Formats: sequence, C-alpha cells, structure tokens
Amino acid sequence: MCAEDVPPRLPSSSTDGLTSLPFLRQTRPNPAPRHLPGISTYPLLLRARLGLRIPAVERGTTFTIYLPRITESVTPTDAPAGSQELPRGTETVLLVEDEKGVRQLSSEILRARGYTVLEAGDPLEALVIAEQRHGTIDLLLTDMVMPGMRGSELADRLEATNPKLRVLYISGYADAIGGAGANETARLFLQEPFTPYDLANTVRQALVHP
Repeated sequence: MCAEDVPPRLPSSSTDGLTSLPFLRQTRPNPAPRHLPGISTYPLLLRARLGLRIPAVERGTTFTIYLPRITESVTPTDAPAGSQELPRGTETVLLVEDEKGVRQLSSEILRARGYTVLEAGDPLEALVIAEQRHGTIDLLLTDMVMPGMRGSELADRLEATNPKLRVLYISGYADAIGGAGANETARLFLQEPFTPYDLANTVRQALVHP
C-alpha cells in the first residue's frame, strides 16, 4: 500500500519526528488540501508485524506499507464476542471541525445513531449557528486546534449563554490538552483517529457526564 505526493520535497530535517505526526497533510492545489492517514500508526504497524518504508530524503515523498501475503484460505468469522451496539441518542450536537472529511464522517456516524447534528467548518461559523439556533444545543463537539480560535475559547463563549452545554474535544494531537487550563482538562477528550464506536460512546459519555 503506497501514499505518494509530488514536490516540494521532504527536507532531511523533517524525517526525525515523522513517526510522531498524527497526520500527513497533502498540499497540492488540485485536489484541495486534505489530511492523509496518520503516520502515528507506526507503532501499530510494528505490533502487527507489518513494514513501513520511510521516504527517501530529497526524492519526493512516498510512504509504503508492506502487508504480509496470506497463502492459506480465509474463513469469514462472526463478530467477536462482547462486541457492542453503538450507543444512541436524540440530543442536538454542534460539530465544529475544519477538516471537511472528518466533519462529514463524524456527522454521518452521529446522525445514524439518532442525533441532530449542526455542522460548522470553523469557530466563527459555530458562533453564528448557535446564535441563530432557536432550540437547545446539548453538546459541543469541537476540534481543539483550529485557525483563529481554540476549541476551548469557543466552548467558553458558548457556555456563557448556554451554561448547561456539554463539551467534548477532539484532536489528532495527543498533547492538545497539555498546558491547558482547568476548564479544558475538566472536559472529555477524544483523540483522532477514532472508530465509530469510540465517537458514539464518548459522545454518550459527554452527554451524561456529571
């Protein structure tokens, strides 16, 4: 499996911390910029005995994952014991995420579980939606790091007019809460990438969290 991009090339100074990056950002003007799968999955690849080839410096950017060949026949199995149905709800969620793909996928997952989802591509749009919303917004599900305003600042502004608002932060950066104030650390945090169950379960926890 291979992910490849064209120059500008990867400088030698950028290779040291590659395996700690949660995302690789594609910057070609066409198609529009987007995030590629996180290279922070590198430890997972090692545990699964898969191979990862780091791109050659100054030769463009190519990431190659080597999957083992399976020669024996594979028999489909039932769902693992203890697998759980995704939690459901009927509350209204304000979803704020500047990455369109992540926002749309998260919205689809939550709507399929019964939630009403209001989507915003940035904090300013979220403030407008909240101001114009006549009904109650039960949960703010927001990216922690966005241009112009942190998710925590957005939460503080919305809570000023909606004290019962619950807040759930999401981010691809494990240290996004690092050095945060008391309000930030008291709220729930979900790290990207996450599974549909992770999202649905954590949203449910945030809504019933005391």
